[in-house]
Amino acid sequence: MSTLSPFEKLDQVLTALISINNTRIGYEEFRNSFPNYETKEFNEIVLKLEKDGYLLKESVTYGVNEYNRQIVDEFMATFDGRYFMETGGYKIQNERKKAVDEISDRTLKRSQRNENFIVRGTWFAGIVGLLVLTWYIFVWFCPHPHDCFCNIKH
Repeated sequence: MSTLSPFEKLDQVLTALISINNTRIGYEEFRNSFPNYETKEFNEIVLKLEKDGYLLKESVTYGVNEYNRQIVDEFMATFDGRYFMETGGYKIQNERKKAVDEISDRTLKRSQRNENFIVRGTWFAGIVGLLVLTWYIFVWFCPHPHDCFCNIKH
């Protein structure tokens, strides 16, 4: 049997909870439906689903008096959890996140390349501007260059 990714495990547990059709299920019964998961791992999955708002956990007290009173955690899928699984669950969410990250990386590289192009173009324009300014200063002081340089006696 191949090992499942954490996203697939989250999807599997949430799908099982949704398949109960809005009835509550006790912790032990829910836990026993996943014998291949360690207790710690199962508790972490339940905690993650609860923190994300896809699982509702309620502590229910059974018994009439204090001698036979028992507190049991019961679970139920929320509307957000059912909608989340209809839109693909954790696995699809992770794939979308990877695609968005890849697009962001490409956009970042493109913007850095454009930034370098603009910086080099600005430097080039500045140097050309200084050369033109130097030429105009030269022309101002020596309007006829052949007069300035050709009559030089050695």
